[in-house]
Amino acid sequence: GDLIRGSDEKDELGYMERSNFEAGIRGGWKSVGPPHRQRFLQLSPQQERDGDELEKILSSICRVIKSKKFADFLESLLDYKMLGSR
Repeated sequence: GDLIRGSDEKDELGYMERSNFEAGIRGGWKSVGPPHRQRFLQLSPQQERDGDELEKILSSICRVIKSKKFADFLESLLDYKMLGSR
């Protein structure tokens, strides 16, 4: 929680306030997608290894979610066959 709040403070983000268009784009983060549709930030593979503590935690979560074991776990819970991921 504190890491995320600290990152939000750096980007001057607040509850129900308009955010800066460039918020979060620093270090190894880049914006992906057109601004008029769904837009998100993506962490570069280099930054996943060398980034700050928050970036390393997010990278660990991504590795777990993308793993075969996690897919098998979801299949067992949902009784649904995963066809792929990106």
